Amino acid sequence: MAGGVRYHHLFDARTGWPARGVASVTTIAPTAFEAGLASTAAFLLGERRGIQFLEHAPGIEGVLITEEGSLLATSGMDRHADLPGSMFASYPML
Repeated sequence: MAGGVRYHHLFDARTGWPARGVASVTTIAPTAFEAGLASTAAFLLGERRGIQFLEHAPGIEGVLITEEGSLLATSGMDRHADLPGSMFASYPML
């Protein structure tokens, strides 16, 4: 945190600054490597394009949390988690 802004390690190559708009991405994939790649890509793509990417990635499901605290999930995520279940309902705004 600096000046009321949270900075992180995922940089937008177009600006050279940390990517904005998405606070968190969680993915389920066949391997940890694929999950990591998909999460990072969705985070950097931003809210709209990130969820579209996850929705169309074969074998991958995921959840995106925006900086405003909105929860976006892929259509198949309901097979893996009860969203917005009690864990997410009590989760603090990011």
